[in-house]
Amino acid sequence: MSDGITLEMDTTELERKLNALTIPQESEIVEQSMRAAAEPMLASVQALTPVRTSELTPHTDSAPSGALLRDMHIEYRPGPVSRVRVGPSHRYGYLARWINHGFELKTHRKSGRKMIGRVPGRHFLEQAFDASISEATEKLLSGIAEQLSDKIDGVSA
Repeated sequence: MSDGITLEMDTTELERKLNALTIPQESEIVEQSMRAAAEPMLASVQALTPVRTSELTPHTDSAPSGALLRDMHIEYRPGPVSRVRVGPSHRYGYLARWINHGFELKTHRKSGRKMIGRVPGRHFLEQAFDASISEATEKLLSGIAEQLSDKIDGVSA
């Protein structure tokens, strides 16, 4: 390429030190960095999660006020493709989906369920992700760099 900038660097020493890391060390770097990246996402989700302000209807199985907010958490899943999940557990996942995406109100008549209205979605999970993605990405990259620096410095030359 005649118009571009070329960067050449001898990475032999870096590659040797990276290859000297053990699998548990690599796994620890990934997990700690991904969990750190999920923290701003969790804070954003918690800030935007709607909380019920009305009184509970008697004799219902409605979730108590603040239940969805208290249920938000970080879940790390290791593997060949490690994942970090920020959101509700299985217990209140249905509620988060209803609030986030909206739902139809229907009658409970035996003769047939008739739609009587539509509750629009709040899209709070998407908003939380959009609001925190820059900080989460920065935390992920800086976490990996910091962890690698600590681990590689411990590898003898």
